[in-house]
Amino acid sequence: NPTKATCNATIVPLTKSSNTSTFVAGTPVGLPASPNSIIFDERGSNAYLGVDSSHFGQNGAMVFSGSAASQFNSAFGKVLAVSPDTSTVIFSDTFDTPNQVFICNSCSAASRTITSLLITGATAAAFSPDNLKAYIVATPPPPAPQVSTLYIYSKVDALQKISLNAAANDVVFAEEGGFSYLAGGAPSSITVRRTCDNAPDPSATLSTAAIPNMIRALPDATTLLALEPPNIDLVSITALSAAGCSGTITDSANTVNLGQGTFIPTQFIISGDGATAYILGETQPSGSARLPFIMVFNIGNHTTSAISLTGNAIPLSASLSPASNLLFVGADDGAVHIIDTSSGSDLQQVTFPAQTPLCFGPGNPPTAVPKTVVAISAVSQNGSNTTYSYVVNSGLPLAVGETIVIAGMQDGGNDGTYTILSLGPATFAVTNNSGVTTTSVQNGSGTVSITCNPDLVAVKP
Repeated sequence: NPTKATCNATIVPLTKSSNTSTFVAGTPVGLPASPNSIIFDERGSNAYLGVDSSHFGQNGAMVFSGSAASQFNSAFGKVLAVSPDTSTVIFSDTFDTPNQVFICNSCSAASRTITSLLITGATAAAFSPDNLKAYIVATPPPPAPQVSTLYIYSKVDALQKISLNAAANDVVFAEEGGFSYLAGGAPSSITVRRTCDNAPDPSATLSTAAIPNMIRALPDATTLLALEPPNIDLVSITALSAAGCSGTITDSANTVNLGQGTFIPTQFIISGDGATAYILGETQPSGSARLPFIMVFNIGNHTTSAISLTGNAIPLSASLSPASNLLFVGADDGAVHIIDTSSGSDLQQVTFPAQTPLCFGPGNPPTAVPKTVVAISAVSQNGSNTTYSYVVNSGLPLAVGETIVIAGMQDGGNDGTYTILSLGPATFAVTNNSGVTTTSVQNGSGTVSITCNPDLVAVKP
């Protein structure tokens, strides 16, 4: 919803009937609130959606079962993590004052229990593979010093709080589970902690050019990737020593320049086989502009390429299929682009027509949400082109290429749904073979509805 107009968001499933058919948009499922994040549990049974704010108890997090979405107002904020056993979900509210983190146990059930923690600025979380612990990284917003705190939530112990020596942006557990890696925690470093007692392993700290933005563990249990634009760091675990709860880990890092200059990553996706990383981002400073392509990093060859979308559409959100053969990319042209990851080809662009909208206005049946409403006072016909004289009653100026719905004209031939071909001083022109020149003042109207972009895309595991 680029115009921020008031509307209701939907989830629209994309499915295909056979291996040879194309994907189609299914029946929209209306959401009780606009989400800011979505994460499926590892079994694909449920997806959890976060919201920016409680709005004084009116909004809450949602659980989506595949056919319906239910809301619970006792937790809100962005979804940070879902436990491997699917039972526990962590939400972080950094919008309301005070900030809070919500631990939602048995979260898909109506009997869920929610624990609220007064944690300011929580931006990342990860569960240990045994589901017993979660590490939560929190950094207070500026102008406070950008030094992070690590909180350890445990199913058996009280909440622990560890002050770090620098900002930390992300956290992940190594696949073997005995150690966690923090993107930061010390200046220009990747730091490591033992899972059993949460103590640091200074010998495993790795120096980096800057504090990484994101870090991911690969399924081979010996490699991690840390993203610190313009670089990506490949962390190799070469040895582990186990002696009660005093084990150590031996690792090293190899840095590769991605060749795209400095940017802010917004998504960092690893393929299921651990062979490829996909990166979405935006230019600096944060929020300036989205990168117009998806970066592709071949982990084995240490090479970088880029995928561009059909029509020069800008990627907003992406998600990989379980087999990693298809990348689903929501873009600013209102479509989900389906990418063949082996060739990088944009195979299909799934659009969302009026019967399957990504957002809708009030009413039954649901109504379109107006972006611009104009009053039409006169019409002039020239061949197959119809030119309307208008003034904007509300919303943004008209633009060439927009779809406008015209109604209420004295001659019905001037009503209809058209694409704006050109704009003149207080006029717009469309192709309309049935148009009629008017001789009296008209009282028609034209409405351009907003186009909601698919800015959250998630593939069911």
